[in-house]
Amino acid sequence: MAVDTSTRTIVLDLGTRIKLGYADKPSPTLTVPALLAAATSRDRHDPDLPLHSGVSALLRAPFPRDYTPLSIFSTPPHLALPIATPDFLASLLHPLYESHLPAPIRSHKASPLVLALPDHAAVPRAAKERLAQELFEGFRHPSVLIAPRAPCVVAAAGSPEHAVVFHAGHSGAAATAVFRGYPVATVVADASGAALDRCCAERLAAANPGLEGEALAWAARAVKERECYVGFTEEKSSERTDFMLPDGNSSFGLGDERVKVPEAFFNPAAAKTGTVSAQAAVLQAVKSADRELIRHLLKNVLVSGGATKVRGFDYRLGFELGRGLPKGVEANVSDASEGKRKREDVAWYGASLLAKSPNFSKLAVSAEEYEEHGPAVVMRKCF
Repeated sequence: MAVDTSTRTIVLDLGTRIKLGYADKPSPTLTVPALLAAATSRDRHDPDLPLHSGVSALLRAPFPRDYTPLSIFSTPPHLALPIATPDFLASLLHPLYESHLPAPIRSHKASPLVLALPDHAAVPRAAKERLAQELFEGFRHPSVLIAPRAPCVVAAAGSPEHAVVFHAGHSGAAATAVFRGYPVATVVADASGAALDRCCAERLAAANPGLEGEALAWAARAVKERECYVGFTEEKSSERTDFMLPDGNSSFGLGDERVKVPEAFFNPAAAKTGTVSAQAAVLQAVKSADRELIRHLLKNVLVSGGATKVRGFDYRLGFELGRGLPKGVEANVSDASEGKRKREDVAWYGASLLAKSPNFSKLAVSAEEYEEHGPAVVMRKCF
């Protein structure tokens, strides 16, 4: 069944931040946190942890300063709120569609949709089928393509036949081996932007006892994004400087945190963030594919996601991979964005390319196919 692509295709990257826009644009129209939780909460597993829809916060400006984004796929499990369910998704998307993309809701001829999901979040079959039901019956999309992020990143990088994608965002990280556009193996890594935030906050609090609450949460994110860098190997920084807080009147000391915090990617056990490093995830994903593909996959190790923007990340990942490979086997690590766009937008951009590719009609599920086969059709098509 051919898919009608005459109307503008909507591209939606669903993660810690929702990225929404049209496929004929070079970047998302809107980026907003899916969920917000109080950054000053001492215990993230507190049953009374306040959660708010980031969409609601956006539409009800001003944006709360003391809140931090959470992924709808990694919210504390004790919370009763059906975070990653299609009903909750609908509650997020309806106000976005109405305020920024009015045509799909209000016109009789809706737009096709490409939906990118995080590789690190294993969405069960029942959830995907219920999601398809909501998208077709609730939002009336004439066609839907549900894709993991890795094939989208590969598309953004020029669609090499073999590639390994290491994507690290705020809520999670994963390495995925991709062959001819299809993911063949995914291994979750124990590092993420949120993990680095926690690691940085712990180190800053230990070195600066007076730094706490909202100031500590702000400082941890700011230091991670502005000051941290990845060393050639695990190293120390003997230089200690002062880092100014937003009030302009107070500061705190900053030293080894700049190089110790990013080590969570390459030595998560030492950082107490887990056991699977970035290089281990890549190597395991490669080894999970056919042996004949290993050398080809390692020629294109593509890095994406906002958490990988730490200076020196790509070079260090290549170095660590080289230490774990047999003699004569090399890994080529490169920025999937090629410096042309934000790393955190690469998956969205790749999804927009899939929407415009000749294979879209083969991958996407049409409304007619949905009517004939029901929600289970998304497990036979898409990725």
